[in-house]
Amino acid sequence: MKRLGIDIGSTTVKVAVIDEEHNILFSEYKRHFANIKETLKELVEHASKELGNVEVAPTITGSGGLALAQVLYFLMEVLGDNIQRDEAKRNRAEGRGK
Repeated sequence: MKRLGIDIGSTTVKVAVIDEEHNILFSEYKRHFANIKETLKELVEHASKELGNVEVAPTITGSGGLALAQVLYFLMEVLGDNIQRDEAKRNRAEGRGK
């Protein structure tokens, strides 16, 4: 699996994608002017256009990384809860659970 590195600093956002052999497939940075989310979105969209639809394992670092990591963790929790609820509904509909 490819790795997506995200570094959110006090003035810039940096994004890099490497393959399993640690070859750099994409690397770009941009000043965020306090608009971190939009800048990150632009960089990730650019990487996606360059690389196509690839599965990545993200790593986040930098002074602004904590806020992003907390948002991602929250989204993963919500998605996990929704998946469990959907599975429980399916099981009930199929007579396999409570």
